[in-house]
Amino acid sequence: IPFFMVHLKAITAALNQNVIKLETSKVLSVLEKQVLAKIHRMIFQCDDKFYQTYVQNTQTALGTFTSGGTTANITALWVARNKIFTPKAGFSSIEEDGFLAAMAAHDLDRVVVIVSKRGHFSLRKAGGLLGIGNANVIAVDVDHHLTIDIDKLEALIQDLKNQGRTKIAAIVGIAGATETGMIDPLPTLADICERENIHFHVDASWGGPVLMSERYRDLLAGIERADSVTIDCHKQFYMPMTSGMIYFKDPNAMDAIVYHARYVNRKGSLDLGIKTLEGSREASSLILDAALKIMGTRGYGLMIEHGIETARAFAEKIKNRSQFELVSSPTLNILTYRAVPATIRADLDAATAQGQTERVRDLNRTLDEININLQRIQRETGKSFVSRTRLKRMPEDDYNVVVLRSVIMNPLTTPDILDEILDEQESILSVLYQ
Repeated sequence: IPFFMVHLKAITAALNQNVIKLETSKVLSVLEKQVLAKIHRMIFQCDDKFYQTYVQNTQTALGTFTSGGTTANITALWVARNKIFTPKAGFSSIEEDGFLAAMAAHDLDRVVVIVSKRGHFSLRKAGGLLGIGNANVIAVDVDHHLTIDIDKLEALIQDLKNQGRTKIAAIVGIAGATETGMIDPLPTLADICERENIHFHVDASWGGPVLMSERYRDLLAGIERADSVTIDCHKQFYMPMTSGMIYFKDPNAMDAIVYHARYVNRKGSLDLGIKTLEGSREASSLILDAALKIMGTRGYGLMIEHGIETARAFAEKIKNRSQFELVSSPTLNILTYRAVPATIRADLDAATAQGQTERVRDLNRTLDEININLQRIQRETGKSFVSRTRLKRMPEDDYNVVVLRSVIMNPLTTPDILDEILDEQESILSVLYQ
């Protein structure tokens, strides 16, 4: 992270403001609403009149800071779930009457959330916490672009309609998948959600700050049509751990999760904690506000552009080395690849061409062990680091292979450093595979 962030974090800790309550964070409660409005405008692009009305409106909220992307995503789906359970005769709300009463009042057997298989695991956590069950956070296959398969999504929606007594609480579009950096077709998802009257949430934990890049902001076209958007501050806003944000297009959306107490967040008070999942929390808005003033959107844009363009350069280097296979090309600053020694590559290509499924699986298992050990040894050596995950190389594959995952964040990363990382991996590989 930029070194000035360390000082901003120290200042925030020294002030020790608790923004749950106006009495313990008078100025910073006002500042938080101001900073939220800045990012809200960057996402949703509402007009001047909208922000004049809602920036410091004490009855509404454009969003809130959270401890990270997980709590932001949970908050978004909490609001989306509550929104579908409108009051009826004998039923007040799901928060008051509970999940079983809500399902009975609305004649439902099932509530689901739909996302692609590249969705973050926090969405499954939300399913468990919100009572719909994590099995009802339905993961749709990805297409050859590693983004949500629209045809399969449409088929799933129709199938759920045919089942009856099932409600789709939200469809989640990904703007920067954690594993691959891919961005779902947000305009198409927005069209579907508008047609079906479904809450459209965009998990832009990784990709949200790309909106500050003049060169690449169009990658997130369609995000302005979302109902809610998650952004992680400690990713491409380069803030210290831990901080996230959740935004809602509708300033009244968070009325669905209002809670009061006698000693804090009293009815009629202006406390920010009235509409948040978390209780006590530090004033992360101070750090982001100062960072935006120090670097500006152009400064952030330069860092983001460096990450994307360096990742693309890294992809080319990987493709030019015979010992490696590029698995997912970078859309943002994330890519995946794996080590494939030449002799195994020849065997794998032959087995694939001949349709020898078990042989292909066995060779991939061998490659999995090689890549697991390669990543472990490089990490333990301590000179450089890439992470790893498992994913399908092609949508039709029936096997998730181990891949190395690289995230380019440091603006000081140069092509020479990328070569050193691959050189080290080739050196380790020569010992592992003899």
